[in-house]
Amino acid sequence: MFDESLNAWLIEFNTSAGLFVELPPHRYVVPQLVQTSYDIVLKSHEDPSKLNEIWKNPSQHLDLGRWEILYNEASGYSILDEHLNI
Repeated sequence: MFDESLNAWLIEFNTSAGLFVELPPHRYVVPQLVQTSYDIVLKSHEDPSKLNEIWKNPSQHLDLGRWEILYNEASGYSILDEHLNI
């Protein structure tokens, strides 16, 4: 959802559809993914005035666990740039 200043707010986190915990690897990966996602959203919105600063350099402000950011619009980062030598 976007507010009047076009700030994005997470209002729902859907864990159905592709996040079934059927196989042993799922039992390990899915809970970590959900917990880390919640942690990132909550931490990045503790102080909305610092949201842009946090996302320009998330590795200094957010605990990503075992996850990696593939695309970050705030900083202009894309993992594809590293592999395409752009």
